Parts: sequence; structure tokens; C-alpha cells
Amino acid sequence: MRVEKTKSGQLIYSVSESQSSNRNASNTITTPKGGQYRLTLPDGSKAWLNASSTLYYPLHFEHHERRVKMTGEVYFEIAKMEKRQHGRVERIPFYVETAHQEIQVLGTHFNVNSYPDEPGIVTTLLEGSVRVTSSLNGESILLRPGQQSFLDKHLVVSTADVEQQVAWTAGDFVFKSEPLTSILRKVSRWYDVDIVCPPHLGKLKFDGIVSRSQPLTAIMDMVEITGKAKLKLIERRIIVTD
Repeated sequence: MRVEKTKSGQLIYSVSESQSSNRNASNTITTPKGGQYRLTLPDGSKAWLNASSTLYYPLHFEHHERRVKMTGEVYFEIAKMEKRQHGRVERIPFYVETAHQEIQVLGTHFNVNSYPDEPGIVTTLLEGSVRVTSSLNGESILLRPGQQSFLDKHLVVSTADVEQQVAWTAGDFVFKSEPLTSILRKVSRWYDVDIVCPPHLGKLKFDGIVSRSQPLTAIMDMVEITGKAKLKLIERRIIVTD
């Protein structure tokens, strides 16, 4: 494995197929709070891991399929791979497993948000096509570019705000009519702080764009300037009040 560090502090991991003689060897990459890693998988596919995320992957992919597991949030750019079988050229599918769903990919760009503290799993498709299957009830849907699926008890498809969903890969927070509870979950993961927020204030919605390189106070100011709520930082805890 080769590790590089970018000017922005992002770590880049590169893995080659020839690094291990054990065909069953696997690896695990976990990002800390406030961390963001970019990983090149053995097949050339790329994965960007948001804060507090984990990716499990083999050091050697099988000839008939490629399969990884994840928690947290990961943006994927999947390389196309083909094999010749019975005189025909077939694509080798790529699978992403989360706690309650499986995504089948042939070659595409997509984002998966599967943090345990989120209301459900959100899969957003930028390019290509993916099939999302729920392991809870077997429901299956085919996503097209610009669509996203939401899995709680059932799979629901809607039009995605792609810019908002993948803004983190460009180093930004983008909030568009977003509930304060959702904003604070992202803040907690990135700045490594605890949150105390009454339910009635958590429903308030906010808009804004803040660079993730800005200090925590930048997001606190974004909220407070609206006059809807007050945020106080005490040690490593944000307390929200009227």
C-alpha cells in the first residue's frame, strides 16, 4: 500500500493487486472524526471516505465479481472491468454492501450515506446505473443519473440534489432547507464535538455554504445570524438554545 498526503491534508491510499500472495487477504480503512481519505482499490476504482467512515475490501478481487463493505459515507468512481467467457465479453459487476442494502454496479459514479445515526441509507447516482436491493424485504430498484434512493423500512426513489449530496468531496458543507439536527450530525462527525439540541429546535431549517476548512464557529455563526437559535460551545459540546 502506498500512502500520500495532499496539500489539503487529505490522505490518499493506493493498493495494487500484486501486493499480497494471499488471495483471501483483506484490508480495512477507517477515517477518524474530521478526517477524509481517498483510496484507489486494486481494480483501479476510487473511493472517497467521509469522516467516521469505514471501508472493507479484499486485496484481490474475484474474476466473477468485485465486492466491498462500508459504513458511514463513501463516494465511489467504479472502473469498468470485463472478462471473456464462452466466447463472449462480460462486464464484472461491483457490489457495495451496507448494513441493510446491496448496490450492484457495472461502472459508475455514486455516493452512499449509511451512517448509523442517520434516519436511513441514501444512495445518490451521478453517472451510469446502479441497482439497489434491500436486505430487509428484498425490494429492488434501478437508479438513473440524478436520482437517489432512501432506505428505511422501504426503498423510496426521488430526484437528488447532487450538488448537496457530494459537496463534502469538494471540501464544502452545503445546506439547502436542511433541519438543524441533520446539520449538527455532520458538524459532530467533522469537528468531533457532542451535540445537545432540544427536539423543537432540531426541526428548524437552514441554508448556507461553509468550507470544511473553516473553524467550527463559521457554522455556528451561520445558524445564529438567522436569529432562530443560539449555539454555545462549552469544551467539546455544542448546546443549542432559543
